[in-house]
Amino acid sequence: MSSYIIPDIHGCLITLRKLIEDVIGVGKDDKLYFLGDYIDRGPYSAQLVDYLLDLMNKGYNLNCLRGNHEQMLLDAFSNMSNFNIWMYNTGNVTIKSYKDLLGYSFLFPVDLPINHFHFYSGLSHYIEIGSRYILVHAGFNFRSEKPMQDYEAMLWSRSYNIPKDFLPGKIIIHGHTPKPINTIKAIINDPESHIIPLDAGCVFGEISEGLGYLVALELEKNKLFSVKKLENSELKIN
Repeated sequence: MSSYIIPDIHGCLITLRKLIEDVIGVGKDDKLYFLGDYIDRGPYSAQLVDYLLDLMNKGYNLNCLRGNHEQMLLDAFSNMSNFNIWMYNTGNVTIKSYKDLLGYSFLFPVDLPINHFHFYSGLSHYIEIGSRYILVHAGFNFRSEKPMQDYEAMLWSRSYNIPKDFLPGKIIIHGHTPKPINTIKAIINDPESHIIPLDAGCVFGEISEGLGYLVALELEKNKLFSVKKLENSELKIN
C-alpha cells in the first residue's frame, strides 16, 4: 500500500489518467490524496470530477481537498457578483465542459449534477496523515491563534515564509502556487524541508519553463512521479 499526493489538476483529465493509471499504476489498496483545484483553466473539468466519482464508486481510496476554484464555484451559487468572479477565473471553461459532458446547453447552477454538487460541497479544507504530514490546498495563516479555523487562508494563502516553530513536527504539503518541477524536486530531497509545494503548473507549461507537469508524491518512498501535460497533444478524451 502506498500514499500518493496529487496537486492542482485544473481539468487536465488525460494527464491525470496517464499519471495514475500508467505511470503509477494505482491499485485499490493505495491511497490517493488530492490537494484541490480540479476545475477551471483546463478543458475537462466536468469529466474529471465524473472520473474521480467513478473511481470512488469502484472502491478506490480517494481523499479530496477543497481548492479556491471549487470554492469560487460554490460561491457562484449565491449571487451574480460571485458568479462574475468565477467567470473571470475561467469558470466559463468549466461550464463548457459541463455542456460537453451532459450533451445539452448547461445552465448553471440549475443543471449541475447533484452528485457533482455534493462532491464540491463535501470537500475538506485540510487532511492530517499520521502525526507527520498535513495537507492543504494553499497554506495556513501562521499569525493566527487558531490557524486550523482560518479556511480562507487554506484556500488562498501564498505566504510560505512560515516560521519553523509553526505546527512543530509537521511537514506541510500544499499546491496552489506553481513552482518549476526542479525546484519541487530539490525541496523534496532536502531533509530540512518543513513545507513542500507540489503544484508544477500543469496548465501553465506554455507560460514558464519548468512548468506544465502534473506530479504525484509517494509519501512512503519520498518519490516524485510526473507527467508532462498531454491536453495540447492529439490525444482525445474517451
